[in-house]
Amino acid sequence: MSSSQKSRGTERTDLTLLEKIYKKRKALAAAIVAAIAIVAFYVRIQRIFLYGYYLDEADPYFMYWGTNYMVEHGISSWYSLTPSNNATNIFWYPWGRDIAHTDYPLNMMLTAITYPIAKLMGFTVLQWSVLQPPIAGALIVIFSYLIAREIGGELAGIFSAFIAAVIPGTLDRTNAGFYVKLGMVQPILLLGIYLFIKMLKARSFKLQMFLAVISGIAISLVAWSWGGYQIADLIIGAFIGLYPLVRDPRKTEAILLAIFLVTSLMIQSLSPTVSPLSLIKGAGLFLIGGYLLYLLAYGEMGLFSKLHIAKRGMATWKAAFIATIVAGGVLGLIALYFNFLNISGRAYYFIGIQTNNPLVASVSEHQELSFSMLIRLAGLGFILSWAYFVYGSFKLREDPVNLLFVILVPLLTYMALRASYLQMFTSTMFSVIGGMGVAPISRSFTKSLGISVDTLNKGVKERKGKKQAPRRDEIGIILWSSAIAVLVIIGAFHLSTTIAQARTPPLILSGGLGLAVENKAWIYALDVIKNETSPNSVFMPWWDYGYWIPVMTGRATVADGATLNSTQISLLAKLLTATNESEAVNIALKDFRAPPNSSYIVVFDVFRAVQIANGTWDIGVYPSLYTGTEGLADIPKSIWMLRIGGRLNLTGYSPYFTVQTIPYQGQNYPLAGPNWTDPLVQRTLIYRMIVDAMYHMNDTQILRGTPIGIDGNITFVDLISGATVDDMPFSELQPFRIVVDPIYNTATDKVFVAVIMYEVLGVE
Repeated sequence: MSSSQKSRGTERTDLTLLEKIYKKRKALAAAIVAAIAIVAFYVRIQRIFLYGYYLDEADPYFMYWGTNYMVEHGISSWYSLTPSNNATNIFWYPWGRDIAHTDYPLNMMLTAITYPIAKLMGFTVLQWSVLQPPIAGALIVIFSYLIAREIGGELAGIFSAFIAAVIPGTLDRTNAGFYVKLGMVQPILLLGIYLFIKMLKARSFKLQMFLAVISGIAISLVAWSWGGYQIADLIIGAFIGLYPLVRDPRKTEAILLAIFLVTSLMIQSLSPTVSPLSLIKGAGLFLIGGYLLYLLAYGEMGLFSKLHIAKRGMATWKAAFIATIVAGGVLGLIALYFNFLNISGRAYYFIGIQTNNPLVASVSEHQELSFSMLIRLAGLGFILSWAYFVYGSFKLREDPVNLLFVILVPLLTYMALRASYLQMFTSTMFSVIGGMGVAPISRSFTKSLGISVDTLNKGVKERKGKKQAPRRDEIGIILWSSAIAVLVIIGAFHLSTTIAQARTPPLILSGGLGLAVENKAWIYALDVIKNETSPNSVFMPWWDYGYWIPVMTGRATVADGATLNSTQISLLAKLLTATNESEAVNIALKDFRAPPNSSYIVVFDVFRAVQIANGTWDIGVYPSLYTGTEGLADIPKSIWMLRIGGRLNLTGYSPYFTVQTIPYQGQNYPLAGPNWTDPLVQRTLIYRMIVDAMYHMNDTQILRGTPIGIDGNITFVDLISGATVDDMPFSELQPFRIVVDPIYNTATDKVFVAVIMYEVLGVE
């Protein structure tokens, strides 16, 4: 018998059923994960079955537009999308948008490249775009499994896949139609992390060098897909810099990390939105700084060894290295404080540095997430991630790669609570790490079943001429199988919430409000814009909805869903909050250079009409107990218009807004809304347009959409206080169309969404 045969032992032929199943665990796990990925995809396409192929939210319309442009003109046409290209002038009119250098093209490119295959299957570009998020959701499941399996084994991988499929947080941007960068980049980021881990764990140096290159490519592609490449660089850089604390640095590893670093930085710098200078002064410094710390650790270790410092009873090199880390952290904070680093304003906001910019503060996705909401969105993954944090901390010596995920747990928790925008990213990572939290259960359960992993791997162990039969632990079987069952049940509760959210109508099909029921006010409004206005028309809605109009109708808007032109957004805010017509018209015709008689100001919200007598109606902005605001759309946002337009400071409300109480079921609820009785509010354009529009709700020449039967006399009423507001007709603006669709409609009580368009008249 050869020495290798002796070391392996004799292959067992008397395996139990459980041992036979265990030996096939990889194939079984692959089948289970494939089934989970299919379920994840199926859940995420529920909207298509219910409503058809619709894009969701606002940004996906721009993503679709860019994809469609490349399908029609070729992938390289992306680089032609500069302000000199007339195709871009429908965005940020009249200047156009430098799309080629202000957005991340990779996901749109991938969709365009794969479209010929989809076309053979009968899909349109729109339909193929709608399907991309569910495809990304399925890939997240698969890559979550691969990462967790590397750290915690097959069961950990399966649970990571399961969590990724069921928690509501990972649905956020992988639901059908939610075609945005943050959702689409997650599989790319996970693939990069997986390849990076494989590089560190591989035993062949040639294989490690290959993996260093392709993991560097995968990580760098995040910079082609999403502005959050800064987060990816931070995570990997922090891990590289701290890695010597758990594993002595080595020359070969330093070479591998250098290959990874150079590859990643080089490809990141080729991204159209990332210049080499901004990279090495910004996010690239996270990678460079982490690698420099690694080299310093290597040097300090060698120096201490040569000088025999540790043998003299003095501090070890690791103590000196910790001091180096602290010094580097202090220098980094100083650089941040004095703006020496080229980090985006959004990134500053996410790490906790407050902003005085009302535009940044106004974005709802920048708002903090409550702890209860975090539990609702990522509860199972979040809880198991903290369980892993404890377990992984003890496993650092056994497998130093655990450090990457131990670092991530508190960082993810902070980011998740800091900004709701990062919900998709943090939920995905909690899914990966949460599965690893099952690793101790997996190992204990395997032992309880009487499966000897060493025996299966190395052959039969013999003692006194007899085979050692592993012992079953009945109590352990009950305990650990119960723990697994509880986790699955919690996941099932998550899944029920996820399915309910997956079945909600797309934003544009729910009145632009995210209602749980269909409302086609905006669908009808876009049809009116496309068919009842001239092709050279310019529209001035608040910037949130600036993607819908140009993409679906071809008409230009002065601001879209991006925040890249703060000057233009500030002008738009000044226009909407102007206290006289001349100021608003001057901004529209002179600052925006909009064509007179072909330019339209657009606002929308939810209203309630109550018949108080035959042929007499009270109409006002709908007060919502759920949101605590009067109105659900532009009225609540108008406080930010006032701040961005310089009418109020960052936290100001008065005199425009007031808080009133409304009784409901024996309790008083506070609601914030415009102070309708104040003459200043009555003169402010957005409020004056709304009041005037409601006085035209009996004008069939102006009304479009679904007839709701309001005729006779109309009075605008503050539905909270009961105060009436008289009409103040315009002379330089005129109502063009009021497009309505009801949410609730009876003969005497109606709740409806109204999209209000006023035409800017020419100056005599």
